[in-house]
Amino acid sequence: MDENIKRQFMTHMVGTRSKKISTVKIYISRVELFQKRYPDLDTVTRDDIAQYLTDMKIKHLKNDNTRRLSQTALISFFTWYSSKMGIKNPAVNLQPIKAYFSHPKLIHPHEIQRMIYAMEQRNDDWGRRTCAVIVLLAETGIRIQEFEKLKFGNVRVEDKHFELIVPATKTNHERIVPFGAFLSGSLIELFGKYYLWLLTQKNIKSKDPMFFQIESKRFNIQEDKSVSLTRGAVNYLLRKAAYEAGIDRVITPHNFRHFYGTWTYKNNKDILLLAQLMGHADIKSTQKYVHLANMVSGDSLRKPATAGLKASAFNTGYIELLGDIVKNINK
Repeated sequence: MDENIKRQFMTHMVGTRSKKISTVKIYISRVELFQKRYPDLDTVTRDDIAQYLTDMKIKHLKNDNTRRLSQTALISFFTWYSSKMGIKNPAVNLQPIKAYFSHPKLIHPHEIQRMIYAMEQRNDDWGRRTCAVIVLLAETGIRIQEFEKLKFGNVRVEDKHFELIVPATKTNHERIVPFGAFLSGSLIELFGKYYLWLLTQKNIKSKDPMFFQIESKRFNIQEDKSVSLTRGAVNYLLRKAAYEAGIDRVITPHNFRHFYGTWTYKNNKDILLLAQLMGHADIKSTQKYVHLANMVSGDSLRKPATAGLKASAFNTGYIELLGDIVKNINK
């Protein structure tokens, strides 16, 4: 951007619009990023701006708050610039981008969707397994020490959903958590895809780990179905998924437990059921999710924690296929 234009825009925003100098500097930096793609500011159209903001989300995986800041900067700049240059303002009637609520302990549905999208793009065993890990944590809210003990036999395929037999750890007894209603296109498709992969290609046994060490040529690691993912390995998977999704904060397995508790209560308002599903010995441990649910704002299978989150079109159809296979096995 021309230095003279920068200086005049700064004078206008600080003097007329009463903006802080630091804020205007951020606006200018956002406009300069936009100008790298569209050098001639005089010929920019509304469609150019709309496409740029869309690509920030789809191609560059920027969160909605980042996109909202860029949109505000472009609207402020082009409203001033078009008036000064006597041209049509291209930044009118843009679709509003809403800022979303964020809580340090609570992962947002948008963040889960972005992590899933980033892992789907890998289209390899590592990405398939990571998607299944994310879906299972979000759909069941199990503790990481429970996750470490999961075997393939702990997941059962029922008529309309999966069931997870959560191993005894903190509460000293097993519990059954129904999850993942078999809805085509839902997030559970990704877990179903991984389950089918184990069932049909890996000759997995009931006592083998549900999530095991997968071959990595980069780190010279061989596949080993006897080695279960540890707490550290799961933390690495989530950090990697968050990084590739452009999420600039640490995501831990316990964030998904908070997510599950909050959104499951928000969807069905049954605190006793939630306490059973989460394995709380004391109802007081469950009550905190009532407060979190109130901040972000039936039936646990009809309205799961991940309700509204969708799998990509190329990852659908696995649930129907899984149902057919299970029917044949049961015969």
